[in-house]
Amino acid sequence: MKRIILFPMICLFVVLLSSCHNELRIAEQQQNFNNQYFSYSRYQLTTAIVNTAVPYGKGVVLQEQAQADWYSVNCYSGDNFPTFFKVRTPNWQLNDGSNPYTGIFRTCIALETLAASEGNNSNIAVSQILRAVNLAYLTEKYGDVPYSKADLGRTGDIFPTYDSQKLVYTQLFNLLSSAVKTLSSPNASALPASQDVLYSGNAAKWINFANSLKFRLIMHSYNAFKNAGIDYADTLKAIVSSGNYMQSNADNASLPFVGTNGSDSWYTNTATWGSINSFTEIKPSNTLVQKLLALNDPRLYVWFAPAQMPESASSTTTQEAVIINGFNYSITHDPANNPLFGNHPVNSFDDNGNPISVPYPLDARWIGAPTIFEINVIYDGTFTAAGNNDNRRLTGLSNLFQKAGGDPRLKAVMMEASEMQFLLAEARAKNLITSGTASGYYNAGISLSFDRWQIANGTTPATYDGSTSIQSSYSDYLSNPAVALAGDATDLTKIYFQKWLANYLTNHTEEYTEIRRTGNPTFAESISIAFAGDSYPYRNLYPFDELNNNSANNTAALAGIGGTDAGGAKMWIFK
Repeated sequence: MKRIILFPMICLFVVLLSSCHNELRIAEQQQNFNNQYFSYSRYQLTTAIVNTAVPYGKGVVLQEQAQADWYSVNCYSGDNFPTFFKVRTPNWQLNDGSNPYTGIFRTCIALETLAASEGNNSNIAVSQILRAVNLAYLTEKYGDVPYSKADLGRTGDIFPTYDSQKLVYTQLFNLLSSAVKTLSSPNASALPASQDVLYSGNAAKWINFANSLKFRLIMHSYNAFKNAGIDYADTLKAIVSSGNYMQSNADNASLPFVGTNGSDSWYTNTATWGSINSFTEIKPSNTLVQKLLALNDPRLYVWFAPAQMPESASSTTTQEAVIINGFNYSITHDPANNPLFGNHPVNSFDDNGNPISVPYPLDARWIGAPTIFEINVIYDGTFTAAGNNDNRRLTGLSNLFQKAGGDPRLKAVMMEASEMQFLLAEARAKNLITSGTASGYYNAGISLSFDRWQIANGTTPATYDGSTSIQSSYSDYLSNPAVALAGDATDLTKIYFQKWLANYLTNHTEEYTEIRRTGNPTFAESISIAFAGDSYPYRNLYPFDELNNNSANNTAALAGIGGTDAGGAKMWIFK
């Protein structure tokens, strides 16, 4: 579904224009696709895994998603909601800007065609799982999308109709069920361990991923299907009964980065390989920082660096060297009595979207951005000589996120075991499943999140100053009344909130779907729309290529969201 290139010297007459477009699309489809068949399926498998995980995982640095999730803001970008309401991209896009219809879907079809010729049914099954990841992303970004007629490689329709979201979800379930059936069969072929860069040929882990992904997608669409007369509760129960789902961090569908250069390093590691701005310009929301502090949540000290140049109560400039989680920071305490400075409270909003004023706490280490506007200059902002997109008065990302050489905590995440545990907790709290307890699944989700960030279970120290690693008492955290489930109406709110925390810097894309689905945490929507002065965004606009070259089918698809291509329109699963 590439944009059609017009050749007016060839297509001289209007009556021939459509025919010319068709021929050019077919030629492009054939030329760019043929070379993928001169290979083996095992090599296409590596490409398919990388080209699914890395683009999907890049959602953690997309500022429009970070604002919608109320995770972080950017020093220079301001309000990012116009991306949803006004920005129309040229073509369909994944998180990295690539077009899945001319990229990953074709790779998957080539992989499956080659694997069929080789008699390798397991490679086909893995490709089906990867197709499901990408198709789910697309439908949850746009709504109705072309699929059944659009990703057939050499034989696909060049002007495809759109599948309804209900049909897309049904096809997603079928893809994942087929994959699990194949991989569970005694006749399943061996997966190539060297080329399977996600699970090293371990079919059981692919089965766990497929079942967990199916569980996620059923939860996303459960109410919509129930309203249509279809109840998937028995399918959820069957997945739980099988025991074949993500239960440990070893099951995580996340791809590590080698870290040898810019192209194979985690998304903010540009301090080593390029401009430092991509690292320094990201500032956590003050809401996130203060909630972590209130819970004495140890993830604060893994994720963030203290403010590097706080305004100080001291009358003279003082220097402080501190080590937190093994990373060195040099803090300059800047006298607040300097005539050039002032307290300058910043206008912000509370959890309910009510206006508040946020003054600067002198000598602050942990203060996030309380606004989306002019982050670089609030509180008499300062920046480093190496990068102007910064405000050193504010808490920033930990040096972990610019660590050279890679780190096992920095991965391209498609799904993790902690998410699956929170989904199970939600399903149990709603009595959609009957096995286990909501609190058991919930506690496991929090513990898995701690563990994936290498937070050891031990005595919580009085301070993390001088720490070479982070440890905390899991039991103390889980027994905190603000954390522990009480068996009442607050349980779901706590489950959604802890899932919000667990998805930070791992899966912003999934969290954006969860906020649209559940409305929780409520402050994410309340605060973000209070700043934007607009409704909450529920989808992205369809790309220009569809309006220009597939307009009839695109217009037909809009009927499902009220006939208007609008960012605030709710797609089927959110109605």
